[in-house]
Amino acid sequence: MYHTVILQNSYQQKVLVHGHITVHMCIAADGHVLPSFLIFDGCLPHRSFKDGVPDNWLYGSSESGYMDTELFENWFDKVFIPFCGTRRPVLLIFDNHDSHISIDLIEKAKANNIHIIGLPPHTTHLLQPLDVAIFGPLKEKVNQLSVTLGNLNKCATIGKAKFPALLSTAIDQIISLARVKESFRKSRMYPVDRSIIPNSQLAPADFNKSEKTNKETTDVDTTTITSNGNY
Repeated sequence: MYHTVILQNSYQQKVLVHGHITVHMCIAADGHVLPSFLIFDGCLPHRSFKDGVPDNWLYGSSESGYMDTELFENWFDKVFIPFCGTRRPVLLIFDNHDSHISIDLIEKAKANNIHIIGLPPHTTHLLQPLDVAIFGPLKEKVNQLSVTLGNLNKCATIGKAKFPALLSTAIDQIISLARVKESFRKSRMYPVDRSIIPNSQLAPADFNKSEKTNKETTDVDTTTITSNGNY
């Protein structure tokens, strides 16, 4: 069971990333961490940015630094399918962002006996394991490492080229089997517990209400950590 999360949270005050970087992660319920996928805004860093980073990490770029359909399919082909193991079927759970769904992706999933499920809107704070118990501590650790290593002062930012190594170190220090299992337990994804959302938090169906388009906002000084990770 894998799950996908897209978070948009800034680091603590004054601890900022220069530009925008999306970190797309996928973690399994058994603690298996797939290679990270980093998406930079505009282009890849000009300086060396792979030092101290696992060789199997994937990199890409988009104008905004956010995920798009082409990048997600690239991740699915080069990371998820090769690294999710040989047992089938496999369940991949993610939010319903438009970038995650396409006809080509669905066909590839069917061909590889991979089941995909999109979480309902406005439920990720309860149902996404990485959102519940992984990303907060991970971002805090990146912040701590930045200060400890002297990469930041009160007026500085993390350079694009330095961020991958900081993230890799933070992942090694924060993501453990116990923490992953706790994140799945707290989100009630595994073991499954349907009582995570009580009826009191469910709004009655209103089929007369028109849906409003949510506009995605971009803050050039924030990092999006996108996670794919329950299996």
